[in-house]
Amino acid sequence: MEIKISRFVREYGDYYVRFFVTSKDKTFETEAMVSGSEAAGKSHDEISALALIKVKPNIDYNMSQPDELPSEDIGDMIGKEVKVAPAALQSIRVLGPASVFTTAAGPVSSNFNAVPIDQYGSIIESSAVVWSYSPSEPGIEIDASTGRLTANRPDLAASVVVTISAAIGGVVGTLQVAVNPPTGEDVLGRKVAELETESVQTMLAVAEAYETAVVNNTQREKEGVDTMLRLTEVYDLFLQQQVEIEALKAEVSTLRGC
Repeated sequence: MEIKISRFVREYGDYYVRFFVTSKDKTFETEAMVSGSEAAGKSHDEISALALIKVKPNIDYNMSQPDELPSEDIGDMIGKEVKVAPAALQSIRVLGPASVFTTAAGPVSSNFNAVPIDQYGSIIESSAVVWSYSPSEPGIEIDASTGRLTANRPDLAASVVVTISAAIGGVVGTLQVAVNPPTGEDVLGRKVAELETESVQTMLAVAEAYETAVVNNTQREKEGVDTMLRLTEVYDLFLQQQVEIEALKAEVSTLRGC
């Protein structure tokens, strides 16, 4: 086997070395690139030796393969214009959080975005996206035009997994999202809020009961005063009657003495 350099060029700081390999049964070429950083401080001979090390596995592989049919030029393809098909929507990549945590304080929202991809793997402009999710869950909604997911489930006990879908025409992209219950801190906060509410309600109830008691006591005191006044009037009447009785008795005694 004989190996000779058939091309040795430097482009933009990197070296490209092509080798022409011949043996009794085979002839082929193989090439390697030596970067500028790899070639720094090395001579051309050292660079070619480094390139040969890189292509050695390829040379060994080609030498181990059975003889192939000779190459053949397909004449009708030479000079033929290659037309590239215009970009067309091939897939949709959905971007957004994989997990959403509900809160005890109220609704929580997350935004999702759709990235249209063409058949060449490039991002393209596309028409409006229609958003949806499944399966349907109470308290979870998504804006069909913006992709904004809102979860209002402070009572959620276990995580649920929903599939976010972005559709453009007949092409659909999806992303699975876990909607999780409130964290321990949120649950504690909700409990504190509930206790505070209960405390306020209790205080209001106590205040109302106190006001009722005061009103009742005032009413009873008023009734007691009225009763005492009536009793006083009766007692005064009784005393007046006693005076009149004593006066009558005195008059009777006087008449008897006569």
